[in-house]
This record gives sequence, C-alpha cells and structure tokens, in this order.
Amino acid sequence: MSNLGDMLRDLIRMHNVSVNEVASYCDVDTSNFYKFTKGKRIPSDKQLSNIIEYLGLSQEESEKLVDCYKRAVVGEDVYDRRREIYSFINTLDNSPKISGVFVGTSILEISEDMKNRVFPIYSQVNIKNIIYDLIRNSEVVRLIMFPTVHEQGDEYVGFTDLFNLMSESSCEVRHIFSFEPHRIGVDAGIYNIRCIRSVFPMCLGKCNYHPRIFYNNFAYSNGDNCDFPVKVITENGVVTCDNGFSSGVFYSTDEMIRLWTRRFDNLYSNLEPFISYDKDYEGLINAAMQLGNDKDSYDFAAAPTLVAMLTRDVLEKYIYAEIPDRERLIDKTMKYIEDGSGVITSHRLMLYTHLDGFRHFMETGRIEEAPTELYRPLDMSDRIRTLRSYIRNLNQHMKLRLLRRPICVNASDMSIDSTYRQLRIFIKQENGQHMIISFNHVEIVNAFYDFMSTLDDEYVYSEEVSVKMLEELIGEYENRG
Repeated sequence: MSNLGDMLRDLIRMHNVSVNEVASYCDVDTSNFYKFTKGKRIPSDKQLSNIIEYLGLSQEESEKLVDCYKRAVVGEDVYDRRREIYSFINTLDNSPKISGVFVGTSILEISEDMKNRVFPIYSQVNIKNIIYDLIRNSEVVRLIMFPTVHEQGDEYVGFTDLFNLMSESSCEVRHIFSFEPHRIGVDAGIYNIRCIRSVFPMCLGKCNYHPRIFYNNFAYSNGDNCDFPVKVITENGVVTCDNGFSSGVFYSTDEMIRLWTRRFDNLYSNLEPFISYDKDYEGLINAAMQLGNDKDSYDFAAAPTLVAMLTRDVLEKYIYAEIPDRERLIDKTMKYIEDGSGVITSHRLMLYTHLDGFRHFMETGRIEEAPTELYRPLDMSDRIRTLRSYIRNLNQHMKLRLLRRPICVNASDMSIDSTYRQLRIFIKQENGQHMIISFNHVEIVNAFYDFMSTLDDEYVYSEEVSVKMLEELIGEYENRG
C-alpha cells in the first residue's frame, strides 16, 4: 500500500479539489497540510476525520486511508505484527486440513528390502508416505522442521499436511524449530507470530507435543546436521528432506538411527521449552490466580469469564455431589474468587469479549471456563443474578469492552490472558478437556501485551456502550418471565 502522503495526494486529485480547500475545511495551515501530503507530518485523528468528510470518501476509500494512517502512526512492523496477532486469534479454531497427499493407508510402506539401507527418495508422494509409515508405527517422533514462511506468509508445501498427520497420532512429538531467523524477507516478530500460528494445532491434537526453540534458522547454520532442513527421526527410520518434500534421504540402518537420535537429543536437551501445559481444573484456577499478580492484565475471550462472579451457595448448589474431593474443590474455587476480588480493587483488568458469549451463557447456563463434567447448568434466576453481579463489579479497576465482531466462531470456550510478564491461552480440546498453553518467549509475551493494550474502536465498543448492551441483554431475559 502507498504511504499516507501518497494516498492523500491521490485522493485529493481523484476528487478534483485543491489542497487549499481541504486545508481550509480542516482548519490547517496550507503549508502544514502540504507536509501531510509529503509524508513529513501526520494529521491528528480529528484532522483525518475532516479530510474523509470533506472529500466524501466511500467506505472502501475511508478504510484504506485509515489503514494507511494507522501504519504511519505506529510504524509498519508494529502495525503488521498487531494484524498478525488478530489473524492468529481468529483462526485458533480453524486447523487446516490434510490436503490428500497423505492417505488412510500408506501408498509406499516401508518394505523389508528398504530396511537396513540408506537411499535417496524423490517426489512428495514417496517422501510423505514413508514419513506417514514411520509416524504411525512410532511412540516418539523427533522432528526438526521450521514453519518457514515467505514474505507473503505462505508456508512451504507439506508443512500443514505433516503437522495434521502428527496431531492425529497418539505419539510423543519432540519438535525443534527456530525463532528470529536469518535470510528471510519478513520482520522477525511477525515471523515468530506465524510460527505460533503454524504449530498451535499440534497443541490441541491427540499427540503429546513438546516444541523447543532454536534461536537461529537451523537450516542456515553450519555443521553436519545440515544436509536437509527437514528431519523426521523415529526408532524405525529417519527421513531428511527439503522444505518442499521433493527430494531427500531415507536412513533405516540401526547405526544411522542411533546417530541421528543422539544428535537430536543433544541439541533438544539444551533448548528452551516453547510452551507448557496445565490440563486439570485446579491447574486452571492456579494459572488464573498467578495472572492476577500482575498490575495490568487483559482477558480476550470468546465467552465471558464468570467463575469469579459465583458465590459459595451457587457452587454448593450446582457442583455434582459425587465429584471427588468436592469440598476441597469448592474451597479452592472460593479462594480464587476471594483473591480475585482483592486483585480487582488494587489492579486493572480489561475484559474483551463478545455479546454472543453472554447470550450463550443465558441460553445454556454453562460457564465456559468451568469443565462441564463438574456441574449442572445454572437455573435462569441464577444466570441473571450472575450477570447482574458481573455488571456491579465493573468499576475503575475492572472494565468491559465488547468486541464488534465475534472471534473463533467455533471456539466459544477460548480465552487469552495477557500481562506484561505472562501469556496464557485457555482452550477446550476436542475431547472436552480444558487446558492452558503458556508461552514463555519474552518477545511473544510483549507482542500480545502490546496488541491487547492498544485495541481501539475498530475492534471494540466503548465501555459505556458495552455496559448498555449487556444491560439490554439481561432485560431481554428478565422480560421473558
């Protein structure tokens, strides 16, 4: 896209007006307005609105100009990184599908005459299906493969297919990939966000996924590890190949399998874990309590966080009597609620969610962050009471801004909690279990915190409008009797 000055000049010329006319309408000195068109100064929000109004821009023209304006204000890299995060959030529930090169049964299985040998392999079909056969017969898969992206954001052929295949397997996957790569035509911060976006479906799959970060692009490093950038290492064989899965080498001798396994394990053991998991309800509560220790925090969720609005009476009423350690669970939840109340009065918490999440709660009585196997749905009177409590808790320390558009349409139980020190994604897996994925990389944590703290009217309604919309929703259900 052209820079802001170029776009302003083009629009003024296209609408057949003079710079003097526009400058006069915007109450800006003509010489200063010329600086806008030459990219030497940036207009204010009010001045930009006046420009749009005077020129009578169409919606498409206005959106393009505002987009260009925001790029000029925050910088290209920051703007693109924020957009990349928003795109990532909106695709959390849209795991890509296997394209069809992998099939239900391997086209090329590892036959007896392929064992105890080293030989070249060619074509995507042969390479992918040898990998398929290795994965389906292995307990542990060691993987060196990077979600390498081009400047346009495209992944290399085969990456999505391979990840989908492994995510459907029950094996353990130990994965090494790189952050902050060299020799790539894209900002390192954006590349790192795309890495997360690429590997995230693995976190939600059936496999036991353990990625670790190599702080360089392994494919460009020196050493005898580097014949091909992609390596799939199992107890039954090793495949090394190019990013396009078009040529490679298959090793099936015991000596080479041991060699590649040893090389991988030596590197893997010295690398930083990229994510960590919590999968039980107490883990969820503990993680939420830790987030409350930071001064400013942001909760970006498809559905509202409502556990903190409950009382002991409600917990006693709805948690199933047969739950093991039921009283301890209630005590733990109440401690989280009470500690949370203290945090809300001393810290700042911004809540971003969509009205559809509140409506879903009113229709079902289900609180999405609580596992459904623990409790029965709340009665309508308690649903209304819970949302009334939610509104009462909104104050100078706890604020609500409703999203203008739903996020993750199929993931009503996804939320992202962000502080300047921590980033955690709470999500429900396909098997119904809740889990927390914690990201440990400081640049990723900072990028998400920047995104959360700068959401504007393009994405969210004001606090006043948000509260009014929620009040109207509650009134709608109260009027149903």
